[in-house]
Amino acid sequence: MDAPASQQLDITQPPLNTSHLGVMQSASAYFDLPWSTAELFVGSGHAFITNIHGELCPSGPYVWETAPMLELFSNLNLDVEVLGFVMPHSATNEQRAEFDAAIRQALIDGKVCTLECMDHQTVCGFDEESFHLTQPWDRMADSTPPKLKYGSWEGFDSGVPLTAFAVSRNESVRDFRHEVLKPAIEFALEIWETSPASEHNELYRIGSASYPNWIEAIDEGHGTQHGAWWNAVVWGECKAMAASYFDGLASSMNEATELVTTIAANYREAADALLRASDIQQGKETQKEAVRQAESTETRAFEGLRELLPLL
Repeated sequence: MDAPASQQLDITQPPLNTSHLGVMQSASAYFDLPWSTAELFVGSGHAFITNIHGELCPSGPYVWETAPMLELFSNLNLDVEVLGFVMPHSATNEQRAEFDAAIRQALIDGKVCTLECMDHQTVCGFDEESFHLTQPWDRMADSTPPKLKYGSWEGFDSGVPLTAFAVSRNESVRDFRHEVLKPAIEFALEIWETSPASEHNELYRIGSASYPNWIEAIDEGHGTQHGAWWNAVVWGECKAMAASYFDGLASSMNEATELVTTIAANYREAADALLRASDIQQGKETQKEAVRQAESTETRAFEGLRELLPLL
């Protein structure tokens, strides 16, 4: 059978600041999975991550070792594979053709495909000239072009790597608390406690080491830049999703209702503090105090997660 010349998917990408979770929610909804947005954030472990570049570069939410998180998505019935990784400014015509062909074939096979360059976008179809891409925010946003034109890749030539992913559904049935939440918390605790060094750039700090990096970056004058706002709204959204999930869990954890309620409250306070930190017009000391409060409350939240883990 000849491959179709065009295809359009009934798929949308929600306007989450955390665009990686936006595309995964696209896939979850497309495959008619039951997960709430908060469950996707928590079950994948992303809700618990904070990663900060030493100059508060807006790349903080993107440039960290995501492979363990992608594996955790399998517990949420979403299997993720990397289709291709290229540098657009140096890719040969052959590499471009192979990259495009891999995405097209995955779509024909019924998978959901996503791209990561300046941001994460879901591929919502293709025609004879290009792939069609979701634009979760303002359609004029430079970071989310509406199309990836075959060969030329116009709009994807900023020098940032271009990665394609394919997401398929698995039919495993797991107990959420024990087989989804527990490994996600184990992952989160390991990242928080060990703060592994970045494989990408020594200026990134993740986990508990992210907050001192953040404070130092503000002291060095980076708190008034775009990246200071973007890191705060993305990581603040993650903490808000954790708070939302644990709020819901509290009513079903009769043996640990107070503990779970406290975890939720700490994440909510951290989210609120990061929202305050996102104001790049405020003074250094006020901004630093908001970041310190986020650090303090998230530290208490992790103490709660450590106590909760044996109960799952």
